[in-house]
Amino acid sequence: MKYILGAGGTKLDGWISLEKTDIDIREREDFESFLNGEKAEAFLLEHIAEHIEPNNLQTVLSNLYKFLQTGGYVRIAVPDGLHPDREYIEWVRPGGSGPGCKEHQSLFTYKTLHDLLVEAGFQLVELQEWWDEDGSFTPMSTNDHLRHGYIGRAFFSDNRNSDNMPHYTSLIIDAWRLE
Repeated sequence: MKYILGAGGTKLDGWISLEKTDIDIREREDFESFLNGEKAEAFLLEHIAEHIEPNNLQTVLSNLYKFLQTGGYVRIAVPDGLHPDREYIEWVRPGGSGPGCKEHQSLFTYKTLHDLLVEAGFQLVELQEWWDEDGSFTPMSTNDHLRHGYIGRAFFSDNRNSDNMPHYTSLIIDAWRLE
């Protein structure tokens, strides 16, 4: 089974949408109870990880790893801390001016999120969409986007980028449990 965690009403074919009232992803016991001894094929978190308190983030990532089957993956999309547009950063930073930012706890870069996923046990971590320190942008390919979980706040799917300029993008990473 594939699960969207913190779905916010998002529905995707082949995925089960869960809200924070269905499962507390900080609690291993909630995963155990909900999955009832099964392991997930995939977890999708779109703009959820930035809301997790830093002292709970490693626990959440470890839970995701523990409850994935071998060969399973997690796709995480968060605001990109290296986006070069200062207005974007103000919109998404913890305490920023955008919707929900008062609850944001962290602003990630591809390096910080990569390192947290490796620390949680993931053996293969693949960048899908990101900005680097030089202001270069790499968008997600359409095939990966559709195959591993649709992200609405990605370059090619967000209407704010309809002029083919990356106004609103996400840092998107897939992390795989291989053993």
